[in-house]
Amino acid sequence: MSQYSRERIRAIVIFGFLLSAAAGVIAYANEVTSLGYRYGSFGEVVDPLLSPLTTISALCAWVWLTCVVPRDDAQRRILRSVYLFFAIQYLLSAVGFNFIFTPIRSFGGLWITLSLWLEFIGAVVVTFGLFLTFRSLDSPGEVEHPLVDVDESG
Repeated sequence: MSQYSRERIRAIVIFGFLLSAAAGVIAYANEVTSLGYRYGSFGEVVDPLLSPLTTISALCAWVWLTCVVPRDDAQRRILRSVYLFFAIQYLLSAVGFNFIFTPIRSFGGLWITLSLWLEFIGAVVVTFGLFLTFRSLDSPGEVEHPLVDVDESG
């Protein structure tokens, strides 16, 4: 895989995570400005922060996964499976949240609706990027060219 392809895949995944992060920030800001920030219970403090924290942890997982370099076909298959199931998990979470619990429609407020759409679109973009990463590890000749260039000299 060429450096140009690696950069495009990185850009796609990062763009998707940015959309999801923007959705979390919008939802958090909307909740704090419309309802006020109450400290009635631990859940009221933690609940608005879950979406941004989930996005940050998924981004960290992706960054660390891109540092893993498969050394043989067995490791390449395992790493491909990790990317594939990471993509499936991310997409199913967004689909489940948006279509089962809170279907995408107007909720009487632009910011909540925008937040849901950004979360869903961000998840779809991240899923596409993770699937491209999965596909980039397809051929055995690509094992020497991981998604992230690693300096093995020291």
